[in-house]
Amino acid sequence: MDIAVDALVEILLLLPPSCRRRCRLVCRQWRDTVDRHTTEMQSRAKPLVVATGSAYIVDDLSSTGRSHRRLLWTDLVRDDHGRNAMTSVVGTCNGLICLYDSRSPGGAIAVVNPVTNETLHIPPLPQAVWVSRGHIVSWRGSYSFAYHPTTGRYTVVHVPCDYGKGCTDTFLQVFTLGEESPSSWRSVAVAPDEICTYLEAGVVSVDGATYWATTGDKKIVAFDFDGSDRVTSVDLLPNGDMLSRPGSWNLAEVRGRLGVAFYHPPSISESKIEVWVLEGATTEERRWSRWYNVLTHSWHGSDFNKMIGNWHLARPHFAQGEDILTQDLLWDSDGLRTLSVSKHRRTSKDTNGTAGCYMVEVSERNRAMVVGAMEAGYSWDRRIFSYVETTEPLSIYMSPV
Repeated sequence: MDIAVDALVEILLLLPPSCRRRCRLVCRQWRDTVDRHTTEMQSRAKPLVVATGSAYIVDDLSSTGRSHRRLLWTDLVRDDHGRNAMTSVVGTCNGLICLYDSRSPGGAIAVVNPVTNETLHIPPLPQAVWVSRGHIVSWRGSYSFAYHPTTGRYTVVHVPCDYGKGCTDTFLQVFTLGEESPSSWRSVAVAPDEICTYLEAGVVSVDGATYWATTGDKKIVAFDFDGSDRVTSVDLLPNGDMLSRPGSWNLAEVRGRLGVAFYHPPSISESKIEVWVLEGATTEERRWSRWYNVLTHSWHGSDFNKMIGNWHLARPHFAQGEDILTQDLLWDSDGLRTLSVSKHRRTSKDTNGTAGCYMVEVSERNRAMVVGAMEAGYSWDRRIFSYVETTEPLSIYMSPV
């Protein structure tokens, strides 16, 4: 039965944003109606830049300088050892931000909506494996914040990791917001070869699954949080030779899909990054396609080695609209560090004819546009997320007592 668009819009606007997103799955008419007539679907995603306990929103990618970046919060303090202690961003989903107190393993976790100033506190992990102070940075990287488009559920995931020196998690920990029964962490058993041993590649959640990397035969491992609690490995893998070299690749989220960024060894005057993306809705349809080739050339007067030394694609979200973002770490004469975020426009389709693959060339004629510069301090927690402001209330995810 067809419903008049005006009537459908009135009904949809009575629903919370989370329900409207699920209504998009009903049919094409409902999807188009939600996309055209609701504010959250029309809102443009903005880069959320996290550096040293502070978070900034870059409101306008078309302009340069500091004037278009907005401080969202800052939470930088010094601990008893003189090191940076701060709140770390786990991830963002539909305008909600998951935060983690990174001062100790198993620290406090919360989900916040900066627009409505609401905070939903989540119980800490029931059991946190002891790690040395030098592994705390790795510990906070083992969390992920995810949204399942079919169930409409938000989930916080802590993946099992081998931190070295006998510090190993053996269970996957999962917390789902707003469950009908009192919410608590649940443990999911994983095989020994499914434990994350390459945390530097990152933990990425896209389209109802969380992915992490290992240095064993199962290079990429996936957890489906659709209720089945399945832990599987990604059988089809791109560029097997590069995957065998830890440090040369990392996971990424590319327009709602799982991506892998490969950093080829640079030559004297050129460096190359390839980004491959997992396509297909079903196991039978899945395949890897190369979406981006990023080439950087030296030019007269440039220090190429210095230019690419700390330069890389923004992680975990480098694709922003028609642009891609890169980040670079710069030092001034006083030894202070600045995180520089730059924008690059896709220049053309790849000349080798690969369907859907775009070239991004950084050269003297096509230099990057710096869109933000933030104090980096002495922390290695420097990441960029996609963020869409929303009025979605967090109260609907409060669990019954």
